[in-house]
Amino acid sequence: MRGLRWLLRRQDRDGGFRALWHRGVVPATVAVLRLLAALGRSRSPVARRALDRLRAAQLPDGSWSTGERGEPGTVDETARAVLALAACGDGAGAARGADWLLEHQRPDGSWEPGRTCVYIRDHVHYSDFLMAQGLALSALSAVSALPAPADPSEASDVSVPAAGAGTGEAR
Repeated sequence: MRGLRWLLRRQDRDGGFRALWHRGVVPATVAVLRLLAALGRSRSPVARRALDRLRAAQLPDGSWSTGERGEPGTVDETARAVLALAACGDGAGAARGADWLLEHQRPDGSWEPGRTCVYIRDHVHYSDFLMAQGLALSALSAVSALPAPADPSEASDVSVPAAGAGTGEAR
């Protein structure tokens, strides 16, 4: 419990959390939200503030970016946010991000990784192809596992085919 209390005291005034090795508010905020959800605390005041911060960071197109002014959404940030929203039961927000991921999937089934990892703070940023693929697939899986919305107007266009189904196409 001491470790959890220590972690929760690191919450920013805006409700988010910051990571050392990643840019922006999304990665650390997501990590804390997923931890709180796993502990059954996704409705706690800390989690609600973090969710509000994460939702506020969503771009109009449904994606999330590293938070740099004018920077477009990235697969890495969007997939992380989708995972946290799904873990906390926000199916509508998660589905909107998943739709963006599907729209940005390449014809070969992969995704373009974002330059979100930091080697030297604010100087050297790098991409990780495998991390982007794993995050995107995990996010789509998390959304497909959510219960269907009670209100059909909240339904998304997200449809992830079952393993082995379909024609071999990426979508």
